[in-house]
Amino acid sequence: MNRFIQTVLIIAALALVSMGVVMIASTGPWAKLATSQTQFQFDHQKNLTVALLVFFVVYHCRPEWIRKFAPILFLLGIGLLAACYLPIEGHRVNGSARWVKFPFLPKFQASDIGKITSIIGLAYYYARDTTTVKSFIKGFVLPGSLFAIPVLLILFEEDMDTAALLGLVGAACMYLIGVRQRFLLPVALLALGCGIALVHSNENRMQRFAAFSKVEDFHQTDKKTQDINRQQWHALLAFGRGGPSGVGLGNSQEKHGYLPEAHTDFVLAVAAEEFGLTMTLSIVFCFILLGASGFYIAANSQRMFSRILAAGLTLLILLPALINITVTTARMPVAGLPLPFISYGGTNLIAMIGSIAVLLAIHRENQALATEEEPEISSLARPERL
Repeated sequence: MNRFIQTVLIIAALALVSMGVVMIASTGPWAKLATSQTQFQFDHQKNLTVALLVFFVVYHCRPEWIRKFAPILFLLGIGLLAACYLPIEGHRVNGSARWVKFPFLPKFQASDIGKITSIIGLAYYYARDTTTVKSFIKGFVLPGSLFAIPVLLILFEEDMDTAALLGLVGAACMYLIGVRQRFLLPVALLALGCGIALVHSNENRMQRFAAFSKVEDFHQTDKKTQDINRQQWHALLAFGRGGPSGVGLGNSQEKHGYLPEAHTDFVLAVAAEEFGLTMTLSIVFCFILLGASGFYIAANSQRMFSRILAAGLTLLILLPALINITVTTARMPVAGLPLPFISYGGTNLIAMIGSIAVLLAIHRENQALATEEEPEISSLARPERL
């Protein structure tokens, strides 16, 4: 069973990465910012090479090494998120301060790194003393306050979608390891209220929510509503045109200017148009396999740090995929979250492949501990829900 889980995880990740290579080659030449036919394809291959190097390095790291440097990694993540606010040219794109550019290094999105280091920090906190999970101050207030720092830094970067995602993953991890529901529920309701208030305070967000209910009535709405719903409408057309078997690789019509984000947020729509329902369901199935494997690894971790880290990384893969798929199929308003492993984006690709490497390293640790029969978590401190 242990080797089977490892094989399933690797095959599912490889399948998604391979589809990403194919789709970037198909959509990249038609991207609005492309300066040549091969620019995005070449950049994606460079990013993939870096991601594979990161994979092999991280895979050979023992989880206890990550735990040892967890405080430094957590502070590093906060530092990178804070660096987004520096008044340096290139840090702000489309009105959002999500990017970091240091001398001699390519520009990268700090939140993709900050999400992982935040989970590492949360896992480290609870692993220090597993008996504090049920405590209000030490088991909820202190770790929640620390975790709120990167969430708020991302939120004020004008990246509400990623901030909400990270907050949801953190709350889910706390729930899964046994933090009391009566502590979590009021904060969840407060966060929901704050989210609604933020939507109402921003005209652009309000327009997106108001227009969302009229996506399928695209031609009966005014021009302003059509402009807001245009991407989702054309994504639905792509799904319909693709049908069961697709129109063939390279034959998508929607990527020719109708879907401006065809290589990033709406890449699934082009995949559905060119390869059909079969490919769409295959992609969904790969994410299901990743989720099942990741949660199996988390559930079988005997060390608290590895248990939280595995669960958190699995959620960081699954939730963006779920949100991206629901947005692309017009089941929720547009959110700027890419499809993991498939959408164009160097930092996200490196972070996702690195997460797979960490999951495999934790799985290897689980096998070693099972052989040695030296569990770290006592029966009294063992989390109840995972």
